[in-house]
Amino acid sequence: MNPKPYYQDLRKVKAIILGADPSTGGKIQFEYVFGIDSKDNRYFASIERNLAVIGLARKDIYVQNMIQDYLIDETSKNKDWEKIAESWVPTLLKELDAFDPNRKIPVLVTAERIFNFLMDSKIYSAKEIYKGDIPLSNFETNKLNRQLIPFYRHFYYSLKKEEWANYSQTISHKVCRLKK
Repeated sequence: MNPKPYYQDLRKVKAIILGADPSTGGKIQFEYVFGIDSKDNRYFASIERNLAVIGLARKDIYVQNMIQDYLIDETSKNKDWEKIAESWVPTLLKELDAFDPNRKIPVLVTAERIFNFLMDSKIYSAKEIYKGDIPLSNFETNKLNRQLIPFYRHFYYSLKKEEWANYSQTISHKVCRLKK
């Protein structure tokens, strides 16, 4: 069984967290995406720390994966990931539109590969985005027809780092401005 999306109250969602897929090499099965409900919080811990920096908590988010099926290969090693993800776009759109039909809630994308797949155009490096070289307004036209915001879970992109302070402020303002 695929992991379920995580949320507390759909009427209070301020941001959508989007992961790649629940690939764990077949070792672990989750009840909820990122194993958010388990004591072993390693898959969600860095995301949660970044959420705190921009003023959000679990009560404010809806968490789902781009690909909702378990995959054998880890995302970074899966050469067919984009092809599989393409088949999931309509499912994800329908799911998100069910509670946000006006597509006002921003999507915080947890990995560069997901982000570049959804943008389906120019490839943006994480560093140039986090440095502020590319305005977030550039990311409104994409496969989900929603505001995409890179929110990478890799430790290098921890929003607690001083070098990303301007980026974390920008995200915080975007999320607050785009609330329901």
